[in-house]
Amino acid sequence: MTAAGRRTVAVHQPNFLPWLGYFAKYLSADVFVFLNDAQLQKTGGSIVNRVKFNFGGEARWVSIALDRRFSGVRKICQVQVKDEETVSGAYRSIASQYRNAPFFGEADTLLRRCLADVDGSLADWNQRNIEWTIEALGLPPREVVRSSDLSVAGTATARLVEIVRALGGTTYIHGTGALAYQENELFGESGIDLAPLAFSHPSYWQPGTAAFLPGLSVFDAIANCGLVATRELLVSSLVH
Repeated sequence: MTAAGRRTVAVHQPNFLPWLGYFAKYLSADVFVFLNDAQLQKTGGSIVNRVKFNFGGEARWVSIALDRRFSGVRKICQVQVKDEETVSGAYRSIASQYRNAPFFGEADTLLRRCLADVDGSLADWNQRNIEWTIEALGLPPREVVRSSDLSVAGTATARLVEIVRALGGTTYIHGTGALAYQENELFGESGIDLAPLAFSHPSYWQPGTAAFLPGLSVFDAIANCGLVATRELLVSSLVH
């Protein structure tokens, strides 16, 4: 627990090769919860199966097709990647754009590891890849929990409150986008403080861009800056 008995909790779906802000959120918390039992979006793509990369100076989505041979709704821990070809295709697209990046070797070693094995659910696959990236970056360890292991009730904000309570949290860290749908009063009623993620997106060299492209996969930073410098970017991005 942090100073003065403060125990911070962050909750996020396990996203596909996420952006720098995802790892900043991990660093900001004492406990990081993978919301692995969130409902999968019925159609189209979401950040659990797509992320943006730099394609010739333009931010473009790289997506992973999912096996949607089911009716009704499913949780992300109940669905799988469609097949290995969709992952191979994503790798080829990424590699073709970053092959000449100064630290492509470091990025490629990690990317190949992440995309080599598609066994298990989408949630498990994404979580495994995120944890491998945390390890490769040398980020300090945090307590990590999966929401499906907590057996908490409720939906939407009410469930987030119960997750924080189940973990003995005193403070919930949220992104700025959460203010559009989050019922803040529910946290206050349970004695839980709210803390916005104090993250300022760092800029770094990106080839072929007229202006810096924020929000790309962490692999963009790794390929252009290397693992050590990317870790330093993340640490410096947290506003104290």
